[in-house]
Amino acid sequence: MWQRLVYVNCSMTEHIFIQIASYRDPELVPTLRDCVAMADRPDLLRFGIAWQRDETETLAEFTHDPRIRLFECHWRESRGACWARHTLQQFYDGETYTLALDSHHRFVRGWDSALKRQLAKLPTDRPVLTSYLPPYEPDQSLARPIPMILVADKFSDDGVLLFMPRQRPRHRIRPNPAIRARFFSAHFTFSRGDFLADCGHDPMLYFHGEEITLAVRAFTHGYDLFHPSEPMIYHYYLRDGRPKHWDDHGPKSQQPFGTGVFDHISKSRVRQLLGMEQATVDFGRYGLGVKRSLADYEQFAGVDFAARELSRAALTGAALPRLKRH
Repeated sequence: MWQRLVYVNCSMTEHIFIQIASYRDPELVPTLRDCVAMADRPDLLRFGIAWQRDETETLAEFTHDPRIRLFECHWRESRGACWARHTLQQFYDGETYTLALDSHHRFVRGWDSALKRQLAKLPTDRPVLTSYLPPYEPDQSLARPIPMILVADKFSDDGVLLFMPRQRPRHRIRPNPAIRARFFSAHFTFSRGDFLADCGHDPMLYFHGEEITLAVRAFTHGYDLFHPSEPMIYHYYLRDGRPKHWDDHGPKSQQPFGTGVFDHISKSRVRQLLGMEQATVDFGRYGLGVKRSLADYEQFAGVDFAARELSRAALTGAALPRLKRH
């Protein structure tokens, strides 16, 4: 198995631990380059990267960057997005903040300071900023960022709740810095670093189910989710023609970690966690918290997992009540 761990112990106050899982992605280096160039304090950035690569890829100018903690493996050995995110999260070293991204993003100038300011304004002791981000296309100018919210889309045939982005209503952008969120985006999450201790990625999940389980786990551990009113980062969505894990490792592939059986087991694990079928596994640290119950989340979000039903509020993104600062 071709894999390498590179790790530098650099824990200091006010640092941001940036989590990036990259699968055969030519946008990784441009993402790193833009992330560093557009930060107010690039010296306070620390990266954990799960680099699932082929023989042609290089990290270019970041190969020996001391800010980077690197896990690398050949793409054939990859076990999927959640496994990769779990692996890189082992590099967390007590940084004050953590930012979870994909490997294809662009940034506005001063994004790091802006995210810290937004988080500090949120009226709760355990705030998390998360959303689907406005889109970009490589080699094109960035459009004016549009704040987005997450709304429920539907339950898949496997019982996994799927989301979709919706433009944030203009009247809800100001004066509040953020609005409460029901759902969770894995491609943008900014929080205090201790969020990882409670809500690290479950390596036994594959892909679908990642975001709804993290939303419920965060809520039941006492965290409050918010959508930012001023997005500081852009995301590359379609990536047509770019290799995806589920294409390379699909049910008909000959790869050692094919998605067929693994995805089936993963979705059963999601349903068990959310009370949709009888639990037969011990979730350990990847289970629900005790600050709030699963029923509390269902009432809050407008979701009935067992019945696979969604309220109008969950489907439309109707405003949730404001929180008072604890």
